[in-house]
Amino acid sequence: MVYGQSLSVGATSRPPLSTTPRYGHLTFGAGPRASKAGSLGTNPGTDTVKGLIENTAASEGSNRGETPCSGLAHAFTELSLSEDGIAPGSVVLFCSAPGHGGYSLAQLDMNSAWVQVLKDHVTEAKARADEAGKSYQVVAMPWMQGEANSGTAYQTYYNGMVAFQAGFSAWVKSVTGQSFDVPIIMYQTPNNGSLNGQISRAQLDLCLNEPGFFFGGPIYHMEPATDGTHITNISEYRTGHQFGRAVKQYLIDRKKPAFIRSVAAVRKGSTIEWKFSVPLRPLVFDVATMPQTTDYGFRVNDSAGNKLAISSIAIKDGDTVVLTLAAGAASAAEVRYALDYRAAGTAWNDEETGNLRDSTRGDFSVAGGTYRRWHVAPSCRAAITQG
Repeated sequence: MVYGQSLSVGATSRPPLSTTPRYGHLTFGAGPRASKAGSLGTNPGTDTVKGLIENTAASEGSNRGETPCSGLAHAFTELSLSEDGIAPGSVVLFCSAPGHGGYSLAQLDMNSAWVQVLKDHVTEAKARADEAGKSYQVVAMPWMQGEANSGTAYQTYYNGMVAFQAGFSAWVKSVTGQSFDVPIIMYQTPNNGSLNGQISRAQLDLCLNEPGFFFGGPIYHMEPATDGTHITNISEYRTGHQFGRAVKQYLIDRKKPAFIRSVAAVRKGSTIEWKFSVPLRPLVFDVATMPQTTDYGFRVNDSAGNKLAISSIAIKDGDTVVLTLAAGAASAAEVRYALDYRAAGTAWNDEETGNLRDSTRGDFSVAGGTYRRWHVAPSCRAAITQG
């Protein structure tokens, strides 16, 4: 038995969708947001275990529903079966959601008061595994947080996440006896309009630069809740599927989870060729399942941050976006994606969108809808070099 935590609490994502246990995965008797009796939180029930389902009970706040836990566990099992022939039930995940709505990183880190709930989830899950005669390790922590840091500088958030991952890993190893650190699987928070997207940039850079961080996926292509900040119950489940794919690639495939990653942007005359590392080519401009965005979400700036007009956009060789400029190509300094435009009709308050994805195969169903497993490109930018 391994353990997967989530820092999302499923705010506004009602009603819960995953109400029947599947594949043998587990959670606490009071649900993913359980708390330990006598400790912090208002939803006691970590002394028992049940099949993983979602509910509305919470250790803090109200209006709680579907978390990413079930989507993660289901995707992990379905991909392990379809790609590796691993039978459902062979690897059991114990999933929970010890987060707190509306909290900044400083209110959740290893020096915070609320970290006791996180620690309780680990020690109580280990105790339940010990009682059942099962082995136990904390294999990953999906991270859905960042909106409350929209006014925080890039380096402050970056350094804080590095310190938290190191501190949490050291503490977990002292409790479980495992030899490996606990990777954090990041999502990309919808706050690109604040401080020029410094938090979403920090989240992506952590996954590019730090061995303890993996990229789960953005959420700008998801359906936001009516408050324009959180996401719907279906979107929570879909986000869980992104996390579940990353956990499967890390735990079963023994590799760093793949995502669409910027390689280089090179100017050749009046065109900018922005090459990406792509999990499965070709790249696609998708305006059918993602809200259509101005220039598919792409923008080219000069060194002063002024926008340069784009006359055409195309995809070359399945992994390169070619941006042809109407004028001023020699002054082009930076190319940007999903950082500047919000698709018409979307309900996001502070999130820029785009239309770039890969062609990864497969799909899954939830609440009567079918969704593809492709990778959606993160919000990103690159300095332009002269070819």
